[in-house]
Amino acid sequence: MANATPKSAPYRPKSPEHFKSLSTRCREKEELRDLNERLLVYVNHMRSLKEIEETETHVQIEGELTKVQESLRDLFESELSEARRLLDETATAKAQLELDNGRNLDLIAQLRAEIEEKEDEIEKLLKKKKVPTATLR
Repeated sequence: MANATPKSAPYRPKSPEHFKSLSTRCREKEELRDLNERLLVYVNHMRSLKEIEETETHVQIEGELTKVQESLRDLFESELSEARRLLDETATAKAQLELDNGRNLDLIAQLRAEIEEKEDEIEKLLKKKKVPTATLR
């Protein structure tokens, strides 16, 4: 049997360093897993804090917005009441002026009628005296 197939390498037991490196790798994997879990907890905690802060900020902004809206509404209402007051005063003054105007128009009509009567009287008197009216004017 000169052509015999070569035998496989003889079994060599693993060295203690091989087992030591295997256990070190397992420990490292376990530590990395623990660190990843801690990081995930930390990231989730930070996200929840950010959400809480955003919610608080949103509530605070809504409160400020409500205050501004109330302030504007109060300002608008005061301006509106002032405009209504001025409108009432103007309407009262207009009504008074219209009354005065009506009285004055009546007075003018009355005075014109009196003037006309007086002119008629003057003409009658002049006719009695026979003085031409053209010389009086």
